[in-house]
Amino acid sequence: MFYHGITGVSFVKGSKRRLLKGYKMHCIEVKKIYTLDPNPLCFIIGNGSLAASYSDYHFSSSHLSIKSTRNKVVPSGLLQLTNTSMNQIGHAFYKKPVELSSSKPLSFSTHFVCALVPKKGHEGGHGIAFLVSPSRDFSHAEATSYLGAFNASALESSPSSHVLAVELDTIWNPEFNDVFNNHVGIDVNSPVSVGVASASYYSDMKGKNEGINLLSGKPIQVWVDCEGTVINVAIAPLKFELFVGFSAATGAAVSDQYILGWSFSTDRGSLQRLDISRLVEVPHSSAPHKKLPIILLIRTLSASSLVMSCWLLHILIISSLHLISPSSQQETSFVYENFSSQENLYLDKSAKVLPSGLLQLTSALDHQIGHAFYKKPIQFSSSGPVSFSTHFVCAMVPRKGIEGGHGIAFLVSPSMDFSHAQAKRFLGAFNASTNGSQVLAVELDTLWNPEFKDTKSNHVGIDVNNPISIGVAPASYYSDMNRKNESINLLSGKPVQVWVDYDGTMLNVSIAPLKVKKPSRPLLSHPINLSEIFPNTKLFVGFSAATGNAVSGHYIIWWSFSTSRGSLQPLDISRLVEVPHSSAPHKKLPIILLVCLTFVVFSLLA
Repeated sequence: MFYHGITGVSFVKGSKRRLLKGYKMHCIEVKKIYTLDPNPLCFIIGNGSLAASYSDYHFSSSHLSIKSTRNKVVPSGLLQLTNTSMNQIGHAFYKKPVELSSSKPLSFSTHFVCALVPKKGHEGGHGIAFLVSPSRDFSHAEATSYLGAFNASALESSPSSHVLAVELDTIWNPEFNDVFNNHVGIDVNSPVSVGVASASYYSDMKGKNEGINLLSGKPIQVWVDCEGTVINVAIAPLKFELFVGFSAATGAAVSDQYILGWSFSTDRGSLQRLDISRLVEVPHSSAPHKKLPIILLIRTLSASSLVMSCWLLHILIISSLHLISPSSQQETSFVYENFSSQENLYLDKSAKVLPSGLLQLTSALDHQIGHAFYKKPIQFSSSGPVSFSTHFVCAMVPRKGIEGGHGIAFLVSPSMDFSHAQAKRFLGAFNASTNGSQVLAVELDTLWNPEFKDTKSNHVGIDVNNPISIGVAPASYYSDMNRKNESINLLSGKPVQVWVDYDGTMLNVSIAPLKVKKPSRPLLSHPINLSEIFPNTKLFVGFSAATGNAVSGHYIIWWSFSTSRGSLQPLDISRLVEVPHSSAPHKKLPIILLVCLTFVVFSLLA
């Protein structure tokens, strides 16, 4: 039980809102799955020449259609959707239908501030949803996990439902493709999410995603932008909390460093002026006395003795540093410009290196599995968090006339033994009875398997110890130039870049076409504690791929890995090996020729 409130809202139709600096969006592509009724109940189909806009800081019932006895505008102007009573539903709609074009793609932007306040001593739940619908009649909707937007009979997406929902959900419902209890999701005509991510925002200041507790009771900002085929959703805290202060340091060169006075204000015009007469006097510089005998002793040494002393001191400093941090993570970095030398490379099953230096995990034949690992285990810290970065270029080339599949996975595991793994949808990393496996997989999957929480066929996912993804998104990348997500067809046969970065708490995954630099916004960000998943500090990194009845050639073209995020080898596109082109199977060609020749011979004899 908890209280749902909206504290402010802004809506604009047909205009593009500038992205909020300092935050990055969970961008999920939704193509051709939300279509307005040709005879809508609430939307007015017009010529598209008018733009609709609405904003409110203090709500009034004159602008809103409010349903439910406990759904109301409180005296302060706050819109209350539910109070902390059980099994409630509340709805609030802008009274006037929004005019949309019948000939142009649907586009709008909205920004609202909400708060979910749980009742003390009770579990908080369930959540708030922003709705777009041709009707304000949600009398069919149910409470609890359906958020007042759907019901149990709408588990399968139905065009007759006609509702787009962006949910802020606090309860985990795996049957709805939820990956976490505290999450944001996009639902189309059904409570089963087509896109879902843990509630978080990307902080440019810290360079990583920061989690947001939806049940904190604090106001949360939400942005929803629809650009016809792509829906972008972003959330962020209402206020920023920053610490201000000073730092100083000494080395072989030393100084006493003081702050004599300080004034600070967030209002540039209201800084308090410093009164110079009240400043404390700075102590005068004085030479250190305790070290003087040592300095005098060194000065009495001969030149050769002084050189020897400096050399011994240098060795002593290096040895001391090693003793100070014996458990720090050993840095490991390597790069494969191509795989011709096969140095430190472990290959099994279908995997092999082609004469060109291309690493082929599988050829375009059915039911294959291929693995390739860096042979040396990576030594991670036994006391600190595991961290690493990798950047690789891969390609999946389907055979002409046959469905392409299944995909490639980047693996982190305490073992290179994947003899238990199966082909097809398990990508050579898991099997149908996977239990107790220790493996992190970042998958580039080309087939839809709803039992693994896949949202569509062409997707990227994060898997931990089993093939059910804990984070998944359609294959796409954020274009800084176009300021939106652009789709990538994994089965295009073209090289695709992949970045996987882990800082000890957050796993970020990005993809992009070959000639595009690393996107400023990751496609997937998910909080993971790999130190708990892998008690063993020695881990192997590599790749797996698999085919089934759907087949593709799976290739790794280039690979860089480092346990230090800043030391990844840059990619030189001009030196990459060319990927083989897709080709039709040739085995049946002689048979076809033989049949044709036989027919010609019999025709001549006749």
